[in-house]
Amino acid sequence: MSGEHEQSGTFKDALEQLASLRRYSGPPAAFWQTYIDALVTIGTARFGLVVRKRKNEDTGWRKVVASPANLSAEGLTHFFDRLETLCDTAAENGQALREIASSAAGDKKEAGVAIRLETGRPSEEWAAVFLLSGVSPEAVDEALKRLLLANCLPADVQHYQSANRAPGAASQAASVIDLVTMMDGRKKFVEMAMVFVNEMAGQHSCDRVSLGWEERGYIRTKAISHSDKFEKKMQVVSELESAMEEAYDQDEEIYYPPLEGETLITEMVKEMYKDVDKRLHPAAAMSVLGHMIELVKTGRVTTPDEKPTVRSHFELVRSAA
Repeated sequence: MSGEHEQSGTFKDALEQLASLRRYSGPPAAFWQTYIDALVTIGTARFGLVVRKRKNEDTGWRKVVASPANLSAEGLTHFFDRLETLCDTAAENGQALREIASSAAGDKKEAGVAIRLETGRPSEEWAAVFLLSGVSPEAVDEALKRLLLANCLPADVQHYQSANRAPGAASQAASVIDLVTMMDGRKKFVEMAMVFVNEMAGQHSCDRVSLGWEERGYIRTKAISHSDKFEKKMQVVSELESAMEEAYDQDEEIYYPPLEGETLITEMVKEMYKDVDKRLHPAAAMSVLGHMIELVKTGRVTTPDEKPTVRSHFELVRSAA
């Protein structure tokens, strides 16, 4: 390795950041940003990007995080043109290198390099790809060797976090077993999904729990607690799917609607429930319909309609005095 970078405080700071990440237990977004920032430094890169895609699906690579996050796209056209190829090669071979441009003398070049990231997620492929500018061929090779030394860090963090989830694991396992027992014997996916969301809502005191399913790169709502049927074109369903896609892309929990920087609970509530009657009325109607159908089945409520809808009439069955 060249002495110049080892002696710089920035380079040493990056190495220390990578070392500290091995015992990381915070939000995923913060981990990935710190990770790519450190890799850009030790790889002496102009730009770095972490991407991922689902295995065996033709959805393409999707950005997770970039460094620097606000870099102008000027001059990056040729780099992005080669991005997919670099990532595909790295995913297959562990690493990839492609020259993008070189000086007239050939001693300096602009190159794209990529490494496969080991994350412990067998259903996904991850890669980190970098743009190196104004460097010699030897410096490119050296940068690639440095970057490969840290490609297993995400999997190490995953293993560390799994090993440290022991406290409370027994009670969590018991609740999971209870849930699986209730779902056992359900022969249709919709039935199983409804049991899942209803039980999750009950166990965690939620007003609503929704289950989304990824299809061709998009999230589709499959079940909403206490709502046997719902219109997929309803605004509330579209908003649910947008929120779930955001959480999936960012790989972390999100608040929806956004709180716009509010820190007071009263202001958060005001923002979250703004126009609630317009946004949630269709879902609320479906929720009430689900409850009414259950009451019809138990004989406590009657309706003249064989297949009740939100426009059906319901009457309470009054017991004889």
